[in-house]
Amino acid sequence: MQSKMEEEYKFNFKGMIDLKKMEASTIDYFILIEKLDGSVYSYPYSNPIDNPITFKVNIVKKNEDNRPYGDDYLDSDKAVILSPLPSSDIYAEDFFLSVSYYLLPDIDSSRIKLIINGSDITDKIDIFPNHIVFNSNVVFGPCNAELMLYSNSGNAYKPIRWTFNVISPNDVSSKNKIFKSNGSLSSNYRTSIVSNQAYNTYDINFLYNLDFNWVELNTKVKFNSLDYQNKYQQVKSLYSTLISGPIFKINIGDFYPTLNKFSLSGGKVNGLGLNFKTNYLAFNVVSGTLLNANEG
Repeated sequence: MQSKMEEEYKFNFKGMIDLKKMEASTIDYFILIEKLDGSVYSYPYSNPIDNPITFKVNIVKKNEDNRPYGDDYLDSDKAVILSPLPSSDIYAEDFFLSVSYYLLPDIDSSRIKLIINGSDITDKIDIFPNHIVFNSNVVFGPCNAELMLYSNSGNAYKPIRWTFNVISPNDVSSKNKIFKSNGSLSSNYRTSIVSNQAYNTYDINFLYNLDFNWVELNTKVKFNSLDYQNKYQQVKSLYSTLISGPIFKINIGDFYPTLNKFSLSGGKVNGLGLNFKTNYLAFNVVSGTLLNANEG
């Protein structure tokens, strides 16, 4: 194949090679310049036809969705599938999908794509700087998920693929379900450096929910390490339990009651709260402390 070179500006020439017309994995080329006086210059200088310049062509194939595949993916092993876990079963009422790519550098969030069972649902997910979240009550049955990520320079990460099964409410007999439960456990660790002094803090969060249809139990525990690092400040940890039914709510531990704007209005109380309300009778009782006594 011969490609004509064009002069861009004085003594500077440019030639283009159309790779679309080529299937070779390597390309051999040389440059010939013929002057008006009949003399010829070449690159390489010596015997260019038999000793051309050779370079490798990296051809990236694409499938029907124009998604690249091959051996040129960036490593995506540091991405973490938070939910649902691979090969897991999850009830539809508890379903949410989340993947963290916090440890993957340089993610182009505008090109993130999520596909479930062959359907592109990218427009239904919430995209954050370090993770994605997808909540749905219409995804049922065996699912094949595929998350595609790209760097800001346009390079594709290896697709993140996993399977899970979403159990439909129709597949679960209500006669055999005495209660429903779910929970979570998470922690955060922080380090800050002030005047060359490192300060480390962490918190641990535990949530557990139990539903008997006629009554619900919600427990929340949040432990903050600042409580024992500084005993002269108010407690930042939170321990609370809420028992609720159609006409009542019982709070035990830390909660935030609202009576009216002149007394309690969303302030933290440690103690006991009872709220009872029917069409004919209603009352709200709060007993506890607002602040903890500190010695110092």
